Amino acid sequence: MIAEDLPLPQLIQHLVAAAMSQEDPRAQAVRALERLTKWQPMDTAPKGSQDIEDTRDPAYVKPPLILLRFGTQGMTIASWDAYYAPGGAGEHKRDGCGWIIRPTGEPINMHYSAEPDGWMHLPDPA
Repeated sequence: MIAEDLPLPQLIQHLVAAAMSQEDPRAQAVRALERLTKWQPMDTAPKGSQDIEDTRDPAYVKPPLILLRFGTQGMTIASWDAYYAPGGAGEHKRDGCGWIIRPTGEPINMHYSAEPDGWMHLPDPA
């Protein structure tokens, strides 16, 4: 895992550790701020456990909530659901759409005709 993929509290701890180890923390801080404020390409969007559909499985990793952008159509908060994704057991139920709007649980293709073209981390709740 690289520093830019860490949640904000762990990212701050990483930056402090880097500063103490003589690494240039300024460059890391700039990258961290960019991660929090710039749209990322969809192929880098976090999906949690892509091959484990059973949330009771101890190896299951819950996908995080992220902000998805749909060009000029808008944005929504969503997360990946491997059950409905291509290859998942529920693929036939939602046309293989793995991105699910939260908290409603509706697939994004019910509301957006375009595929998401970018994603961004949500700020940590205060």
